Amino acid sequence: MLHDYWDYQPSKEKVLAEREAKRKRQERWLAKRNGRRDASQDASRDAAPPRPAPKEAGRVPRSTARRREDGGGGARQVAPRTLAQAAAAAKRAAIARCSLCDEHGYLPNGRTCPHDPTRLEATSSGIQAARAAIRRRPPQEDPK
Repeated sequence: MLHDYWDYQPSKEKVLAEREAKRKRQERWLAKRNGRRDASQDASRDAAPPRPAPKEAGRVPRSTARRREDGGGGARQVAPRTLAQAAAAAKRAAIARCSLCDEHGYLPNGRTCPHDPTRLEATSSGIQAARAAIRRRPPQEDPK
């Protein structure tokens, strides 16, 4: 037995009324789509409301105001996408110039290449120092 089944099920009359309303709505839509208009349609959708007037009559766009603060037109704001594209182009150029890594920017051992031999030496010596420190560390006891 389903608890409260009849409380949440619509009556037959309600279902039939909804079906009839849906049928009429679809008929109106189809008639409008085919170019025929039904005289019983709501006329309130025919006229668009007028566009409201701006609050400030002499309002200046933000971009113009920003240029005026800069002093009239020297510096332009650079979009973040343009900065990202420039960074990606610089990375591709560094990979193309580098003799240490492959065409994807990886060293033969699978690590990411820094594209600078002196930095590669510093990085490898830092990795060696970290590994030595880990080996020197005494094993920790398990807390029970």
